[in-house]
Amino acid sequence: LTSIKIQVRPEQLARHGITGDQVMHAVESLAGKEVGLVFEREARFPIVVRIPQNWREDTTLIERIPISAGTGARPVPLGELASIT
Repeated sequence: LTSIKIQVRPEQLARHGITGDQVMHAVESLAGKEVGLVFEREARFPIVVRIPQNWREDTTLIERIPISAGTGARPVPLGELASIT
């Protein structure tokens, strides 16, 4: 896929107690998100979280990306929280 449009459904976010920021953090991992650094002597190497390529190319798999509210409740698939085209 060359571009993906993810439009959140505010009523679904509210229903599950999930914020737009929580969705955005998960979506950022499609392209790759730096989450830390590894230090080896003077060199620094980024730790990057990235969703596997086959998931990034298939909207039915993108819909399955789990989004957590961080409250201990079960994660909700992205497809329940947003329309993906």
